[in-house]
Amino acid sequence: MRYLIIALVVFNLLSVDANSQTGTIKGKVTTRDGEPAGQVNVIIGELKMGIVTPVTGEFLFKNIKPGIYTVIISYSGLQSQRRTVAVKATDTAAVDVTPF
Repeated sequence: MRYLIIALVVFNLLSVDANSQTGTIKGKVTTRDGEPAGQVNVIIGELKMGIVTPVTGEFLFKNIKPGIYTVIISYSGLQSQRRTVAVKATDTAAVDVTPF
């Protein structure tokens, strides 16, 4: 029983440490006149994950491993834009875009 408790404590500590080694990418997409741009596709190319912005134009990707990523912003009928972003552990990388 004692070994089981020790094993559970060690496992718990390792899982907390693994979660603290990720970062966040957040940003906002706006129109040329400064208005929030909803229904815009925001994709992290290397991870093949993406979202569609709400009416606020904001987006947030959590638990991203540290590294360099390409954020692709696209809207139907308009040319896609790309931004390179560096994600650091326990940090938030900001990507604000005015493509329209």
